[in-house]
Amino acid sequence: MIEQVSSSCIRYLNLKDSELLRSSAFERVLVRYASEVESFSLNRKIEFLAGRVIAGELLNELGYSDYYLARKDSGEPLWPPNVVGSISHDKDLVGVIVDLKHRCRHVGLDVHATVDFEQVPRLIKRFEQMPESRLRAICDANSISMNMLLNLIWSAKEAAFKSLSQNKRVTHLRQLLTTEVVTECSVTHSFGFSFVAPDNTEREVISLFNDDYIRSTCRVTK
Repeated sequence: MIEQVSSSCIRYLNLKDSELLRSSAFERVLVRYASEVESFSLNRKIEFLAGRVIAGELLNELGYSDYYLARKDSGEPLWPPNVVGSISHDKDLVGVIVDLKHRCRHVGLDVHATVDFEQVPRLIKRFEQMPESRLRAICDANSISMNMLLNLIWSAKEAAFKSLSQNKRVTHLRQLLTTEVVTECSVTHSFGFSFVAPDNTEREVISLFNDDYIRSTCRVTK
């Protein structure tokens, strides 16, 4: 499935429903990136290679045919000089977004399988420091459960964080302060988030809940 997000190309692939693992495209990336995935677990290898297949297809649409998507020392993809992109995967879902730099300065993408925070409340401290009273007020204003809100915030912050990869002052999700949460569309379960970093850099993210996954996209044009 390919979507257009304000002119960016974005594709999601559910590995459960895909013929990708039996495709010639997957066989090619398996050979091409063999040295990079040699030490990976089987699941990690499949996720990584699926991301490379999708990224290769989208880069080809931008005119970068047969581009080898290497990794930086940090593990981030090394995109072509005139391209911005982001790859994310969790369990069976893989997502990729790409765009040209003259249209978009930064992008961030996150796919996130929902978590039951009542079972693992310690995870909340990894990404959010907002008082519970304010979280509950946001839940009431948007008619969503606390668990759903926490899942949405976590994914949205991951997308915003990825778009700030060049900002060395942002080193963890808790540094991103949540300034606004609004329901974009209750029918499609989409929500808008605004965050601010320690240096006052602002980010806006759209998050969509569907089929037990959150999909969050951050796109910066200015």
